[in-house]
Amino acid sequence: MDTHGHAEFCEARFCRVWRRAAGADADAARALFAELAARYREPHRHYHTEAHIGECLARMDLASAESPPQDADAAELAVWFHDVVYEISACDNEAQSAEWFAAKADGCAPELRERVKRHILDTAHRAPPRDADAKLVVDVDLSGLGMDAEMFWRDGRNIRKESANLSDAEYTRRQGKFLRTLLERERIFSTAFFYERCEAAARRNINAALARYARGEW
Repeated sequence: MDTHGHAEFCEARFCRVWRRAAGADADAARALFAELAARYREPHRHYHTEAHIGECLARMDLASAESPPQDADAAELAVWFHDVVYEISACDNEAQSAEWFAAKADGCAPELRERVKRHILDTAHRAPPRDADAKLVVDVDLSGLGMDAEMFWRDGRNIRKESANLSDAEYTRRQGKFLRTLLERERIFSTAFFYERCEAAARRNINAALARYARGEW
C-alpha cells in the first residue's frame, strides 16, 4: 500500500483539528503543536517519531476516504497523541500518553476527551479493539507491519535502536512474543480496508522476522 505524499506531520493540519475539537485559538494550537513536535523529536526515538505519525495520518486518510470514522476528530487526535510519551524502559507509555492528552484537553467536550483516551489505550495492542473507530486507529498504528519488506525492516531496525538497553536475546524474546501474539489472532487487522491490503503482507513479514529471531538474528 503506497502512502507516500498523502500526509505529513504538519502544523497546519494539527491546528485545524485542535481548534475544532478544543475550541483553542491559533496561538494556543501552535503552542501545543510545538510541544508535540518536541516530544516526537526526542533523541532516544527512532521509530516513534513524527515520521511515524505522518505515515499513520496518511494511511488513516486513505482508509477514511473509503469508510469514514464515526468521530473523525477523535480518531485523528488519537493518532496525533498516541505516542506522545515514549520512555524506553516504561511499560505504560500508552497510558501516560492518554493522560498527557487529557491534561491538554480541557477545551474538548468530555465525551470526545474520553473517546480519544480510550483509542490511545487501545494502541497498547493487548487485545483486539471492539469500537469501530478504535479498530481504525489500531489498524493504522499496526499498518507498518503490512507494508513492503523494505519498509518493514526499516521500521524493525529503528525499533531495535530504541531498545539499545536490551541484549539481542532479550530484544528478540520480547519482540517475538509480541509478534506471535498478533500472528495467533484470527485477524491482525480489524477493518476491511487494512485487512484486504495489509493482512497477507503482515503475516509474511512477521513470519520472516520470527525466523530471523529463531536464528539468533534481529
